[in-house]
Amino acid sequence: MYKGKNIGKAYDCIDGQATVISYFKKNSVVAEFECGTQVTTTITSLIGGKTRNPNKPSFLGIGFIGVGKFSSANTVIYNTWCNMLKRCYDTKNTYYSCYGGDGVYVSDEWHNFQNFADWYDYQDKEDSWQLDKDLLVSGNKIYSKERCLLIPKDLNMLIQKRKAGVCQLPGVTKHGDRYRAQISSEKWEKGSEYLGIFTTPESAHKAYIDKKKEIVLEKAMIWKERISGRILQALLDYSKNLKYNWEE
Repeated sequence: MYKGKNIGKAYDCIDGQATVISYFKKNSVVAEFECGTQVTTTITSLIGGKTRNPNKPSFLGIGFIGVGKFSSANTVIYNTWCNMLKRCYDTKNTYYSCYGGDGVYVSDEWHNFQNFADWYDYQDKEDSWQLDKDLLVSGNKIYSKERCLLIPKDLNMLIQKRKAGVCQLPGVTKHGDRYRAQISSEKWEKGSEYLGIFTTPESAHKAYIDKKKEIVLEKAMIWKERISGRILQALLDYSKNLKYNWEE
């Protein structure tokens, strides 16, 4: 019933005005927003103001769905993208202080969900593998296709840089007038592996770093048949290049 008469007519939608450009089947149209973005929608949705502009930042004022084959129905990819943006731009997010609050940000290219999803879909991966930004580039502050990987969850947890404790050294806590060294690992799911009591915080921290190097190498050997050569080499380099805090 709408065919033809609505071409050229503009409608107010949630994300601004959209103009009917053409029909391509009954009740289905191509509409163009003021920014030039064209979408396929129904004339009913357009008249009702419900048609959205996929190129308008709608997630935290930063991220947008974009035009392409991927949608929020791609649950795993979409949730990974949303959580990445939350860590960097949502000040109420639990992890913001370690990410956005510490200068970590998402590349402009990955503000567009289509670009992120296309990269994610292309990666070698297994179920439950996670997005990592730390393995390829030490001290990396950018989520981007050049600097990120998908890696097994236990590897991702292992290489994450931990916050410094009360002694300002990762892996070290005060124990009376001495210092305790411990390290988290899925091998000790209910706690941390105890590495000993030391007379100085530096010696406790050294024990922590040395153990972390050992565990990374062990994990690399365990996973070597199921990860790419690029990830394997990155793990070996990561273990080799781990530094004590006073060397950084």
